[in-house]
This record gives sequence, C-alpha cells and structure tokens, in this order.
Amino acid sequence: METRQDRKRRRSPVAKHSVELAGHKTSISLEKPFWDGLRVIARNENISVVTLVERIDTDRAGINLSSSIRLFVLHYFKTLSQVSSSKTTSDLTPGAHSEAR
Repeated sequence: METRQDRKRRRSPVAKHSVELAGHKTSISLEKPFWDGLRVIARNENISVVTLVERIDTDRAGINLSSSIRLFVLHYFKTLSQVSSSKTTSDLTPGAHSEAR
C-alpha cells in the first residue's frame, strides 16, 4: 500500500541529494531539470557534479546554494544558447557559403 510520503515524493518535482562540501555534508534540493543540467555541465567540463557544486558554492554571493545552482545552470545554458545563435546567425550572412557554390 502506498503511503502518504510515497505519494508526496512521487508528486514533488524537487529531488534532494546529499553532498560533502568543505568537509561538511549538506543536502541540496533542486528540481530534476536542474540536476540534469548540472550533470550535463559537469560532463562538458570533464569534472564531477560535486566538483562543479563546490565551484558554485565558492563563488556564490550571499544567496542559498540551491538558488545559486539554479542561477548558474540558467546562465550556463543561456550563454551557450547565445553563442550557438550567433554562430548560426553568422553562417546566414551573405557570402558565408560562397565557397560551397
């Protein structure tokens, strides 16, 4: 039989993970897309998720860690999107494909 806590976990978009930062265990609560984003960024940077979280923790300015992580992930993918858009746009300029003709 499903318990009340099981139903709450199933409905909650937030997942908690424990990590050790600077020798202290801490719990981080993030929505699944942010955990997924952290994993992608860590893979792209060839570092572990914990190392990435340590870097974010070191650089944060007075806001809680979960919020700092969300902002970091958002900024990372926003910047990546802008870089990708500028490359696409530059490829569409007149003469960009003249060598292919």
